[in-house]
Amino acid sequence: MKQKAFLFFIFTLLFSFFIYAQDNTQNNACIKIVKLLTPKASKIQFRISAYAKLQKDIQGQSQLEAPVNTGIRIDIPIYDTREKLERQKEYLKSLNFARRLIADYIKLRYEVEEMKKYIAWQWQRVEAGIEYRKHIWKEEIKLKQKKGELKALTSLLIASGIPKNLLDKCYKE
Repeated sequence: MKQKAFLFFIFTLLFSFFIYAQDNTQNNACIKIVKLLTPKASKIQFRISAYAKLQKDIQGQSQLEAPVNTGIRIDIPIYDTREKLERQKEYLKSLNFARRLIADYIKLRYEVEEMKKYIAWQWQRVEAGIEYRKHIWKEEIKLKQKKGELKALTSLLIASGIPKNLLDKCYKE
């Protein structure tokens, strides 16, 4: 009985690990885009610099040798609670901006696709003699404007380092 319980425990543990691994490998494309748009700053930001200092007598009449100081300096900033919260606030602002960009992209792309379908349906109605062409031309102008907005937003995202195929995956999910 103990052996069956132990095997059941091992099986449950392996199964939960497998489920967890599946969740991590199936990372959402939209989440990847947001991560690319808002890289998180490193926790420890330090600066290393080398320095050399030479003191010299201004008049040049001193018989003592001037001291020379050299070394390496490591500057590690120490943040208090307020500064940490300000950094977190800035990070959340950039996350929100990235989320809005992705939401706008998905919304515009959906509108363009639906307008294309609607206009194709309207042209079928014109061919059947039900609609007038002048009504469809107004819709086509709106479609071209939306396509221009979508192209501008897509160009912005691609210039930000987001691959086009990742944008397509995000839209399809």
